[in-house]
Amino acid sequence: MAKIPVRSRSRKRLLHSGAHRGARENLAALTNFNQTSVAAVIDAVYVDPAPGRAEETAELARRDGLIADAIEARAEDVLAAEEVDANVFHVDNAVALANGLAVLGERRLPSLGYLILVPPVGRMMGLRLVLPPGENERRDEARAFFRALAKVTARSGSREVFGESARGSHQLMEPFLRRSFARHTQDELARLTSGVVPEHAPIDVTYDGETSLPMLIDVRDTFGEPGAVIEAVVRRPAVPLRRGTRFLVSEVTSGGVRLHEVKRREVDGQIESRALATIDEASVLARLREPPAVALMLAERPELARENALDLLFGPLLRGLARRAADGSGGSGAALALETLRSDTFTATSPVLTSD
Repeated sequence: MAKIPVRSRSRKRLLHSGAHRGARENLAALTNFNQTSVAAVIDAVYVDPAPGRAEETAELARRDGLIADAIEARAEDVLAAEEVDANVFHVDNAVALANGLAVLGERRLPSLGYLILVPPVGRMMGLRLVLPPGENERRDEARAFFRALAKVTARSGSREVFGESARGSHQLMEPFLRRSFARHTQDELARLTSGVVPEHAPIDVTYDGETSLPMLIDVRDTFGEPGAVIEAVVRRPAVPLRRGTRFLVSEVTSGGVRLHEVKRREVDGQIESRALATIDEASVLARLREPPAVALMLAERPELARENALDLLFGPLLRGLARRAADGSGGSGAALALETLRSDTFTATSPVLTSD
């Protein structure tokens, strides 16, 4: 009986736009891919404008058994000319991401991308990007997001985010985010290079390295009323939103970016979110001069503090306070149709830090 011939592994040139910390931390993902894939072998091309950086990273890749080249140039310039099969962004500059995505759209090249964000108040987040050639609408939304983000990003990089002066929690979280990026790369490389639909949302965010939240982008002239913004986006979601799904809605304006964390309830499919004051310099200063809302509520109803003393230390009481305030009785029938999870705003007076 004649044997079916085994297809030889094809070689795919993967351009790495950026060759610093992020690219080096993701080397293991490429090595694992080449060791496990029976269909393709990845050859790496590292691009970085910093003198010597691309060659240093290419040498590290060669030590790990990869075929790797280095080019000292801006990523967007190389993307416009170099013959490659796909691209992955490892940059700490939102402008470079926006410019690179514009070139990718013209060349119809699939792309991955990774960026670490540190909001002025709140948790560090890892942003992950996977865009096949035909995702024009999602690519344009991503470009708008990164252009707006660039306007409210302080001059930063890996030193500011993970160096000696960075918050200790950031250094502790970095390995979890890096592993999340590596898993994302391995999951999507084969799909992108073979033309298969990606497994993940075009843009998603992880806070802990384990779970991820799809990001839905709404480009607007100005910030809108949060409930109305969320409702409008959910009517035409970029990805399916199954019951129980948590996701982010990103308002992108000329003045900044605002993120809302939202959940579609498991039981009835309704949307939960809660409107918080925006986190910018003006609102923070104003709130410092005013008593907190919780303090005012407890002053009016001191029995709540006695009944929930421990909860006040850890935060779960806040949701209960909102429900009780809504119905005035403390009963369970006051669950609001729209309940907020989180809302963060990045502006010029409340900038974000970024790292590759």
